[in-house]
Amino acid sequence: MVASLTRHSEVNQLAELNSKHCRELVQKRGLNPDWVAVNCKSVDAKTASEHLGYKAHSDGILLSGHGYQEQFRPDEPWASQDGKAPKYRSCKDVDGYDAMLPKHPDKKRLWDDLEALKDECYQIDGHPCLVLTEGFFKAIALSSHSIPTISISGVEMGLTSAKLDPQGKRYLVSVLERFARAGFGFIIGFDADCARKKGVIDAQIKLAHQLSLFGVPVYSITGLWNEAEGKGIDDYIQMNSFEQFRDKILAKAETIEQWKEKHLDSLERQLSQDSKTPTQVSIAREIAEEYENKLAFNCEAKIWMRYESQDNGVWSPEDDLYVESIISQLLTGKGVKFRTHTYVKQVVEALRVDPRILKRKWVERSPGEVLPHHNGVLEVATGKFIEHSPLNYLTWTLPREYNPLAQDWSKINAWLDFATEGNPVIKNLLICFANAVLKGRSDLQKMLHLTGLGGSGKTTYSNLVTDLIGENNVLDIGAEEFCTGRFATIRAYQKRLVSFSDEQNLPKNISNILKMVGGNNLTGEQKGKPAFPFRPTAMAILVSEHPIAQGVKGNGWKRRIISVPMNAKVADRDRRDLRAEFKPELAALTNYLLSLNDDFVTQTLRGVGDIPECQLQFWQSRLREDSIAAWLNDCVISDASATTPVGDGRKTGTLFSSYQEYCQRTGLIAKALPRFSPEVIEVCQSVLGLDVQRIRTRTGISVSGPVTCISGIRLRIDGVDDAILTHEQYLTKSVRVQKKQSVSNLGLPETPTVQGRAGCADLNQHLSDSTPTEKKLPDSPIHEKPTVEVSQSAQSEPQPKYAIAKLTPSKKKEWLNKNKATKPIIWVEHPRYTGEATLDGRFDFKEPCWRVKHPNGELNVETEQISVFKQLCVDVQPKPETPEHTQPELPLEPQTETPVQRVKRLAKEQKEQANIKGNNLTPFLEKFGKSKVSELTDEEATQIADVLEQQIKNFEKTRRDLNLH
Repeated sequence: MVASLTRHSEVNQLAELNSKHCRELVQKRGLNPDWVAVNCKSVDAKTASEHLGYKAHSDGILLSGHGYQEQFRPDEPWASQDGKAPKYRSCKDVDGYDAMLPKHPDKKRLWDDLEALKDECYQIDGHPCLVLTEGFFKAIALSSHSIPTISISGVEMGLTSAKLDPQGKRYLVSVLERFARAGFGFIIGFDADCARKKGVIDAQIKLAHQLSLFGVPVYSITGLWNEAEGKGIDDYIQMNSFEQFRDKILAKAETIEQWKEKHLDSLERQLSQDSKTPTQVSIAREIAEEYENKLAFNCEAKIWMRYESQDNGVWSPEDDLYVESIISQLLTGKGVKFRTHTYVKQVVEALRVDPRILKRKWVERSPGEVLPHHNGVLEVATGKFIEHSPLNYLTWTLPREYNPLAQDWSKINAWLDFATEGNPVIKNLLICFANAVLKGRSDLQKMLHLTGLGGSGKTTYSNLVTDLIGENNVLDIGAEEFCTGRFATIRAYQKRLVSFSDEQNLPKNISNILKMVGGNNLTGEQKGKPAFPFRPTAMAILVSEHPIAQGVKGNGWKRRIISVPMNAKVADRDRRDLRAEFKPELAALTNYLLSLNDDFVTQTLRGVGDIPECQLQFWQSRLREDSIAAWLNDCVISDASATTPVGDGRKTGTLFSSYQEYCQRTGLIAKALPRFSPEVIEVCQSVLGLDVQRIRTRTGISVSGPVTCISGIRLRIDGVDDAILTHEQYLTKSVRVQKKQSVSNLGLPETPTVQGRAGCADLNQHLSDSTPTEKKLPDSPIHEKPTVEVSQSAQSEPQPKYAIAKLTPSKKKEWLNKNKATKPIIWVEHPRYTGEATLDGRFDFKEPCWRVKHPNGELNVETEQISVFKQLCVDVQPKPETPEHTQPELPLEPQTETPVQRVKRLAKEQKEQANIKGNNLTPFLEKFGKSKVSELTDEEATQIADVLEQQIKNFEKTRRDLNLH
C-alpha cells in the first residue's frame, strides 16, 4: 500500500508540469508520461535561480534525476557573456559536474542495486552494457523501454574539467567511474550528426579510451542512422519505433576500434581540407552497396520505393523530391562537399540505374502465398510464420500482429446472422468474399454489389472488410472518377480492395471497372510521368442504396457482379460503433477465413447465379432502366413451340409494336428497331436462360415473303396467361421459399470449419450445387418444395418429416457403404442427438460404426441407430405391397428409373421367374465389353432392358400357353 501511494504521489507530479510543458514532453516529444512525472517539473525563474546558483531569466523545465546533478531548460534561452544562448543550463557547482541517471517510476533502487541493474541492461555477448548519450530527454526515452541509459550534459562532459586538476588531467566523472569499476560495458550513442563533427569525434574517442582503461568493453552506435531518420535517440524512436532502434541500431553496435575503421574513409574525406569531391557515379555506387535492400527504383511504375519507411517488412513509394532530400543528407553525413543541388540530382540519377537499385519488374509474393503482419509473414500453404525480408518485395501488410491462438469472432458472426436475416446462402457469400479479399482472389473476376436502405448493414460490412485488410490497402473512390479521371486508375496500383461507396448511378462508360474486375490491364499515369500498363490485383465492392441501372452494361457485367440485398433494419436508438467492437475479433476472423478451402470459396462465389436472392436483385436492377428487360418481364412468355414476328411497329401483334406500346405506357425510353432484336436475344439467352433464336420464316404468317421472327417466346395474352408468373414474381416467390429452408439443405456438403473456433457452429453447410453423383431427394417445382428442417426440434421426441425405408440390417449396411461418398441426409436416433444428419463416412472399418455430422457437432453411431429415407434408396428397397401412411406424405415428383436400375430390376425378375442360377447378364456384358452393370451407358442398358423385358413377356406367354393345354 505504501509503495502504491508513493507511486501515485510521484505520478501526480505531472500536475507540476503546466499544460504547455506537458504537451511538449508527452505529445510532441512522445516521452513516457510516468517517466516524465518523476524526472521533470515546471518551475518559475525564481525557483530556477535557486537550483542553478545564478539568476535565471525565464521560466522553464527542471530536469532532476537520480543523484545531485540537475539541468534547466528555459522557455526563452538567454545569452551568456560569450553571446551564446544555450538551450540547457547546468548548475553552478565548484565541485564540477556529473552524469545524470533517469529515475525509474517504480524501481527506486534501480541505480543502487548493481547486480539487479546488470539483469536490466542490454547484453552484448553476455556482457551487461549501459547506453551513454548526450541529453537527459534521450536517456528518459530509451530508459522507459527498459534499456538503462546514462546522460551527460555535453559530449565533453563525460570527463572531468582539466581546470579542477592541478596537473590539468581529465578523468571519468564519478557516475561513469562507479559503473566502470563495477564491470559494466558502455554503448556510446551520440546524435546522428556527431559522426561528421571533428570535435565530437575526438571527444568520443577520448571518452572511450578512458572507459576502456577499466577493462570493460566499449561500443559505439554513433552514425549508424542518418539525420533523416531522426537526429537523436529519442527522435529515432519517435519516428521509427523502439523495436526498430533495438533491432537495427543497438543490435549492430560496433567496438570502438571497428567504428573508427569503418568510418575512417568518411572521416578523412570530411577532415581533409584539400580533398576532391567524388564523382557522382562513384558515390552512387557506395550508396547502392549500403542501401541495396533499403532503397529501390520500380522501373515498371517509375517510382522510388523505400523499405520499412512506414511499416515493418513493407516497401513504400517515396516522392522524388524526398529521395533527393535523403541522398543529400547521406552525402552530408559522408562528408561529401558539393556546391549546388545539381550534384545531388546527378547522384540520384546514377543511383537509379545501378543494377542493385533498379528493379525492372516488381515481383511481389502474392497474397495467396503469404500474408504479412506487423510481426512477421505467414506462409499460407505451410502455416509457417517467418521473419520479414526485403526480398519478399511486399508493398502491403495487415494492420495487426499475427495471433494463431485467436479464435473468438462471435460478435462478427452474430452480426452476419442479423445482417443476412439468418440466410446461410447470403452469409456464406459474404464470408467467402472476405476470404477472397484477404487472399487476393482477383482471379475469380467478381465484384460484390451491396444494396439496401440506410442502416441495413452495407457500410458496416464494407468497413469490416476494409479493417480486415487494412485501410492503407484500400482505395475508396467514386465510380465516375475511377472511370473518367486521367490519374485515377494509378491509385489502384498495388491495392488489395477498391471500394465504390454510396454510389447513385454508374457512368455510361464503365470499361475501367470491367477491366479491373475482369483481370485485364489498366493504364496508370502520374502527373508528369509516362503512363504504364499494370494488371490490378484488387477485389472490388460496390455499395448503393438502390439497385444501380445495369441493364445497359451487357453480359460482361452480369458475369462479374454479385448482387446481394441487405434488408436488415436497425432502429436509430440501437445503432452503435460496431467497427470498434469488431476490431478485437479481426485476428480470429482472419484465422477462420484462412481455414476455408479455396475450391469452396471459388464454387460459392462463382455459383451465385443459382441463388434466388442474387438473381432477383440483379433482375430488379435491370428492370429499373432497361426498357427491353422490363418489357420482357411484363409482356412476354417463354413458349418453346412459339414463333413470333418481330415487326417494325406498324402492325399490332408483333414484338416490336408491343414493345413500343409498353414504353409509351410506362414512360420508358424505347430503343430503335436495329438494336431491338439483338438485345432481346441477349437478355433472353444470357440473363433468362431461354432457348431463343432469330429466324426468317413464312410458316403460319399471312404476309408475302419471309419475315424476321424470334422463336421460343410469345406475347402474354390478358385473361389467358394471368396465372403465369412474370420472371420477377417467380424469383420473388423463390426467395420466399428459400427463406423458409433451414440452415442445412438435403444433399449439401458441409462448410469447412476450424476446430475450436467460436461462433462457427451454424456455418456448417457449403452453399454450392450438389454434384451429379449425390443422393438427394427429388426436387419439386420451386413453389411446391417442402420445408425441410434439419436442426433438432424443440419437442422432446423429434419425428422425421420424410418416410423412412424398411430395410434389413444387411440392406441398410449395403446402402450406407454404397452412398457414403455422396454424404446423403439420414435419420439418426442416438442418446446425444435425434434428428437429421449428414453421413460422413466410416469411422472404423473393423466395426459397424459410422461418422455423422449434425447441426450441433459430430457423432459416431451404429448401423441400427441409422434410418434411411425411402426416397433415397429405391435401388435397394423392394417396393412395399401397401403404401406407407405412418409418415407425412410429401408432394414429391415420382423418381425416374434409370436405364441401369431398369436392367437390374428386370434381371432379378427374370431370375425369379425362370429360376435361373448364376448371373443372367453375363452374355450381355460380354457383348458390350463390360465387367459390371454400372459400367453400361444409358443406350447400352436400354438395349439390354428391352431384350430382358421381351424375354420375360415371351416366358409368361409360353407358360400361359402350357397351362391352357
